[in-house]
Amino acid sequence: MWVFLRSRKGSRGSRVLPVGAATVALLSLLGAASAGSAEKAARIEVGPHGVVVERDGGDDSTDTARIRIGADVDSEGLVSIDESGAGIVRVFADAAVPAGQRILGDVVAVFGSVDVAGQVDGDVVAVMGSVRLREGAAVDGDVVAIGGRLDQAPGVVVNGESVSLGFFPFPWGLPALPVMLAVILTGWLVTLFLAWVFAALFRTRLAHVASMASKRTVASFFLGLLSLPGFVALVVLLFVTVIGIPLALGLPVAFTLLQYAGQIAGTYVLGCRLTGRALGTESGVMAPLIAGTGFVALFFVVGAVLAVMPGVARPLALFFCLLGVLLILGLTQIGTGAFLLSRFGAAPRSAGASGEGLGPAAQAPLAAPPTA
Repeated sequence: MWVFLRSRKGSRGSRVLPVGAATVALLSLLGAASAGSAEKAARIEVGPHGVVVERDGGDDSTDTARIRIGADVDSEGLVSIDESGAGIVRVFADAAVPAGQRILGDVVAVFGSVDVAGQVDGDVVAVMGSVRLREGAAVDGDVVAIGGRLDQAPGVVVNGESVSLGFFPFPWGLPALPVMLAVILTGWLVTLFLAWVFAALFRTRLAHVASMASKRTVASFFLGLLSLPGFVALVVLLFVTVIGIPLALGLPVAFTLLQYAGQIAGTYVLGCRLTGRALGTESGVMAPLIAGTGFVALFFVVGAVLAVMPGVARPLALFFCLLGVLLILGLTQIGTGAFLLSRFGAAPRSAGASGEGLGPAAQAPLAAPPTA
């Protein structure tokens, strides 16, 4: 069974909320709101504006709370708790305390940001969002920003701790999306340039490694995963023997270069699959490298676009960025393992002393086009 929740003014379309999920969320919020007190729900209503719960503080109290679940929530949030000045909670939405307003409890935004210009007697917390304390704001508790920035104007009073764990390097006021897209574009161009240099210097070895990665993908991946603990063990053994200390000092640099070369080889194989080109053909390696690196960068572009949108787009942004990171790590381990299996891109033994073969067959010289 499903309950269709329509937004106010009918301008944002309809939303669908499972009754089971709404019930669980409703009971959780009521339990958290009334724990340790004699407060009770005065009215519960399920209608086209969502699920509304009004709580009465008792006969001797004028404190009331209004809990809303569904479409009828400010800033397109899914859950809103506004306790008539006693606290604000926003899920998938931003929270704001305007100048002249006093909040007696905490102000919390999950996958949203908090903007405070008034007074908050409790804590101010933003999870996967930023906290902005404007001039004249006052917070008696702690201020915490996880996944965003903490921007505090001069003269703001914070009696508790201020903690900021941000993922984005730009401050308030800068255009977030252009900055992130510029960072992604710069990283893509740098990666593409270094890949071109590596391919120009070691094109034959790149073809051999790519051929091994294509033939034995699973074995290359697991060998790449084992290379890291093997590298650590080797460094420890070299430090134990005094004579191996100079080699141990240079081994981290060599391993880093191996990992980066493996990433280029893995990305080249991915680009060949995307463009439908055979590995090591005379048509060149730049087109597959552009396709492969561009495909990886696309995940971060989508994540950047979603990161500046409110609501459920923010966790989706994190999801796409994590996919991009996992793809890079996977390609790196496949390429690293292929380097080790191919003896660092050496010619296959079946190719003989003149093994300058290209592609899986390793039959034609590098400079000659593939025969029919």
